[in-house]
Amino acid sequence: CVAVHVRRDDRALPGVDMMEWCSNHTIVDGNGRKTHTGMWIDNKNKLSFGQWADMGCGAQLPYGAATLEHFLNASRVLMPHNRNVFMMTDDPKWLRAEVRKYHSKHKHQADAMHIFFPPIRPNHRGDSYNASIDLWSSITLARQCQAVVGHLGSAAFNFIYRNLCFYHDNQFLKCPPRFSIGGP
Repeated sequence: CVAVHVRRDDRALPGVDMMEWCSNHTIVDGNGRKTHTGMWIDNKNKLSFGQWADMGCGAQLPYGAATLEHFLNASRVLMPHNRNVFMMTDDPKWLRAEVRKYHSKHKHQADAMHIFFPPIRPNHRGDSYNASIDLWSSITLARQCQAVVGHLGSAAFNFIYRNLCFYHDNQFLKCPPRFSIGGP
């Protein structure tokens, strides 16, 4: 299987095209690096570098612009013949809706992906005890996989990846192949 981590819950603005939003709030500095414009988010609040970076705007693909297809295609790059994907996310509502759309679109295709994900409590951020259980249960399940996909700009993905480097697929101290949908 391929373990997939999707970071998006508070990294996507509802009803907003995040590629366009990031494009409108990004400039390239004199060294060729992306940075925020300092533009106003609305009439009262100026956009800080932290807010801009939190949306993944410095990456090739912002968190909220990533679709389920991005993650599934990345898993096919790592393991072309694999059809089993274990998904971890902080946005269960989005994931359930995307999986329903995917299955209705691909239900009669032999090469359709088999997508698995654990139940996640709706308010997992409000309860640190249960959030910890959800996280460590997901990492334990992800350890069965041979590869991992996520967004390298995400501290959560990097934490999960480092844990999988310690142990995954019956191997100690060997990092699994990884793919970052946000770029290097």
